[in-house]
Amino acid sequence: MRSQMIAFCIGVIVCGALPVLPDISPWWSWGLAVPCVALALHPDRRFALLAALCAGLGWGIGTGQFRLQALLPAELEGQDFWVQGRVVSLPERRERAQQFLLRVSRSCFVLLPADCDEGEQRFRDRLVQLSYYGQASIAPGQRWWWRVRLNRPHGFANPGSFDFEAWLLMQGIAARGYVRDTAFNRQLGAGASGLQGLRHGLREALQPLVAPMRNGGILLALILGDRSQLPVAQWEIFTATGTNHLVVISGLHVGFIALLGYGVGNRLVRLSTTLLLRLPAQKWGALSAMVAALLYSLLAGFSLPTQRALVMVLVFMSARLLARELLPSFAYCLALCVVLLINPLSPLGAGFWLSFGAVGTLLFAYAGRHRLRPEEGAGLSWRTRLWHWCRPQFSVFIGMSVPLLMWTGQSSLLAPLANLFAIPLVSLLVVPFALISAVILAISAPLAGWLLGVADHLLVLLLWWLETLTAWQGGRATLVAGGVSGMALLFAVAGSLMLLLPAGWPGRWLGALCFAPLLWPKSLAPPAGQLSLTVLDVGQGLAIVARTASHALLYDTGPAFSEEFDAGTGVVVPFLRRQGIRELNMLVISHGDSDHRGGMGSVLESLPVRRQLLSLPAPLSDGAEPCHAGQAWEWDGVRFAMLAPPPGNAYRGNDSSCVLRIEAGGQTVLLTGDIERPAEGRLVAEQGARLHAELLIAPHHGSNTSSSLGFLAAVAPATVVYSAGYRSQFGHPAPAVAERYADLGVRAWNTALSGALSFTLGNAGQPQQAWLPREYRLEEPRYWRLPASPASRRLHGVCGPECDQSVLTDGGPLVVK
Repeated sequence: MRSQMIAFCIGVIVCGALPVLPDISPWWSWGLAVPCVALALHPDRRFALLAALCAGLGWGIGTGQFRLQALLPAELEGQDFWVQGRVVSLPERRERAQQFLLRVSRSCFVLLPADCDEGEQRFRDRLVQLSYYGQASIAPGQRWWWRVRLNRPHGFANPGSFDFEAWLLMQGIAARGYVRDTAFNRQLGAGASGLQGLRHGLREALQPLVAPMRNGGILLALILGDRSQLPVAQWEIFTATGTNHLVVISGLHVGFIALLGYGVGNRLVRLSTTLLLRLPAQKWGALSAMVAALLYSLLAGFSLPTQRALVMVLVFMSARLLARELLPSFAYCLALCVVLLINPLSPLGAGFWLSFGAVGTLLFAYAGRHRLRPEEGAGLSWRTRLWHWCRPQFSVFIGMSVPLLMWTGQSSLLAPLANLFAIPLVSLLVVPFALISAVILAISAPLAGWLLGVADHLLVLLLWWLETLTAWQGGRATLVAGGVSGMALLFAVAGSLMLLLPAGWPGRWLGALCFAPLLWPKSLAPPAGQLSLTVLDVGQGLAIVARTASHALLYDTGPAFSEEFDAGTGVVVPFLRRQGIRELNMLVISHGDSDHRGGMGSVLESLPVRRQLLSLPAPLSDGAEPCHAGQAWEWDGVRFAMLAPPPGNAYRGNDSSCVLRIEAGGQTVLLTGDIERPAEGRLVAEQGARLHAELLIAPHHGSNTSSSLGFLAAVAPATVVYSAGYRSQFGHPAPAVAERYADLGVRAWNTALSGALSFTLGNAGQPQQAWLPREYRLEEPRYWRLPASPASRRLHGVCGPECDQSVLTDGGPLVVK
């Protein structure tokens, strides 16, 4: 039976790697999966395995198609229309807006809500994520009538970045957008708040208690699973030490709460002879464990991570309740199947692999080992006791190194040492204190505040320990995935399995040698004389990484999305790590706009920068220099020259942008920042033919204020790249500018549709790589990354009115004249 369950799981998991789903109705797919489940019980083993695999494929494909068909229709993107629905999540405060989930029950596509009827319902029974900028306080259960503007789920697409589109698909979110400001918006009623209302009320009651505490955001995350107030700086410390699983409601916490419930129930029931006559104490303990895990999962909003942990607790405790001795491997496979039945899209997220991977590692490491009885453990020496405590940490570290590298791009070598202290402190002390305070809050607020204060002081101790570790290792104890080949990862997996074998197994310590390829990854840098240039997908902003054989330059750092999150943290630094870049030789900030320098602080905190060239209105920091025309240098046969702004000039905003020209092997790229027509005119007058470049990064994202005809005639680019937001609120690129490039026969790409764009200049064997890029969305196709419609391509400036007749060549659009 385990083989059939594994085959079913493989079928579901394979669906997540498909670039395109078969064109089949989800109902047909599900309908085919059901009889396959029955056929999986066939006595012929091979036939049963094939049937189970087909059942998994049918279940995964059907769910994927169902979610895709539920997405906002493409023709409704960017359109204003009316929706009626109910708030079904905790609202999160994000600067000026409140963000929440709305379950849409009705839609209307007329100008005034009074004219709406029950006729056309193109968009209903859908979950949408909305931002509300009004004054009303949003709460779960409220019913609203709103005019909204929505887009289909869309996220950044870069190597190493978090796949936001996959996360939205897992959550079943069909669209994202915001509420339009109109006098006709109105609240229809409070509605039944349910579970989310109870969580909202608890958060409102806890908020004044945790507000003055140093770690209030962590406490809310541990009690309610609400990470909206968790500071990014603290999250980065937890990530660097491999302890970030402790500050969310993870499977570890749910498991500890279940064990606590088991122990309490087992002990308390022994005080009642009546209860013991009905069931043995062990079964009452199992029931208590299931109830405790369920209540904690509900308190966390029944999120996907808690669902996985709850299912595993229910499977293991149900076996004890039914007096069935399940093999751990059978219970593990059963829990895996149940999780994939509930949400077949779970494998799209790292949490699925990390949680099941950690449990699977422990099962493999302790398979067949003798379990000590209490009387046997009493005579153990302190060294043996210490080893028994340390061994699970080192086992999980060994087993999870490769999954962490694959999913997060890094693995902390400090994780075993950090978790030895952090796990008991958080799971045995902080979480119980925090939960008890939430339970007694209605009885005694002062006592609840005192318990929260104790938990806060314990977290202060934990952060001191983690900060001490990170300061001691100085960033050197982190293994990054940059340049690691698939073969090296396979060797590391084999090494992990060898090291986890029982003691006495011959040659198991040789598994440590299998990790050696991870320590010497291959270089992803181009050969001498060539330039690798990547325009990252950062939305409405700009971030470009230029790399030679032994040097790396970052031009701009993208926007800041909030006080706690920016493109440096979410896009630039993960990309640099994925490329194996541990140090920047130069950072250029073209000018002071936040969409160009928003991620600068995160970049400077994450890795060393040897030299900074900036164009900012404020005084420059220590070690930074102003960029100006005349600066030039050469790296590995690649020449760099700063063409603007003029030296000594006062800061003039966009027209003070650092304009950088890079030449490799006779091919040139021009990085222009946000220069406008006056600066373009000066460049044409001063530089003349030196402005020519095969590749041009569109000035000011393709704004109407830039890309003048005289400038384009001097540059004469073969390709232009727009770095702009998806359906940009600023209208970038402007239609007139896009048409201007098209009239000149210039190929156009937009990061909003292509994701990160990678060019190679100076490759004599393949010169077209200087103007025909590698598109990340095409190189890493997934079925949820839907192709852009002709209307969307026109909107983003990648083809003209002849879009429907455009010819696609080498992965990019060729304008048909």
